[in-house]
Amino acid sequence: IQRFVEQGGYRLSPVEMTMASEAEAGDTITIEHSWKNAGVGRLPNHNPQWNNKYVLSFALLDENNQVAEQITVNDANPGDWTNESVNTYETEFMIPEGLENGNYKIAAAILNQTEVGPSGINLALADTEKAGDWYVLSDLVIGSETDSGDQTDPDNGEDTDVTDPGDTDTADQPGSSDGNNGDSHRNTSADTGDA
Repeated sequence: IQRFVEQGGYRLSPVEMTMASEAEAGDTITIEHSWKNAGVGRLPNHNPQWNNKYVLSFALLDENNQVAEQITVNDANPGDWTNESVNTYETEFMIPEGLENGNYKIAAAILNQTEVGPSGINLALADTEKAGDWYVLSDLVIGSETDSGDQTDPDNGEDTDVTDPGDTDTADQPGSSDGNNGDSHRNTSADTGDA
């Protein structure tokens, strides 16, 4: 029974995500991201009744966790993810023109495009900050920090690497896992302590 609890169903989670940690309004950032299904089942997205209604999406959240911009990753179908493979994508995310400078967050979700059923699928990420259906994966500074009189960190603007969430066997179906905070970004590395 314990093995079924740990591996049954689908357990979708990011494996790795790399992106810039700083950008300007109007910039396009590239998000390189990999996903896996640690469970033995598949998200039944291809079922005719579901008709691929769940889509992978990214959002730019402001300091109040409100969505400032949202995109759908059209070339990723979570229903294709199996426990035998890692699925890697490169997604262009345009920062809106005129967006106020400040601290933002990049978040991911698997969202329902229809009004039938739950609004989103739980990811296998425990202890990761959530805002509604969104899982916060990284921080993103918009605009130069020197605009507010702060010293500029020499590492800002470099790519942020969010790494393997590891074993998500303590996750509830459809999932949860653990996130650790990094210096200037969030990290999806899992705490794989015993449940």
